Amino acid sequence: MKIIFLSFLLIMYLSLNAQEQFAVYFDVDEAIADTTSQKRLQDWIKNNKNITVTKIIGYADSTWTPEYNAHLSRRRAEFVLQQLKNSKIGLAENVEVKGFGETTVFSENKSNDRVVIIYYEVPKLKIKKDSRLS
Repeated sequence: MKIIFLSFLLIMYLSLNAQEQFAVYFDVDEAIADTTSQKRLQDWIKNNKNITVTKIIGYADSTWTPEYNAHLSRRRAEFVLQQLKNSKIGLAENVEVKGFGETTVFSENKSNDRVVIIYYEVPKLKIKKDSRLS
């Protein structure tokens, strides 16, 4: 029984420390999210003030040249970063901000490649040791 309980605690610990993701979508050739996406982002920020953002990764579809798309995806990631900074949400000291352009496909659906993915961590749950298990 002790092994099962300890295994359960380990699984809970690992799942609570996994990175979560949130997506912000963009229109074609836009580096600023549309009104609906901005509202969704602001709602997400409001409900997640206790998180720490570790990475912000931008993508683009293949509508324009690879060079243009790389720049566009970086601008999208920078837009999201600025929104997070303005809201004073927790950012990791070495938060990674990248734009992959069209070189890395995010989805099979081309329109889903016009996205920025925010990777974040939720606060770690502190588990007290149960003295009855010793």
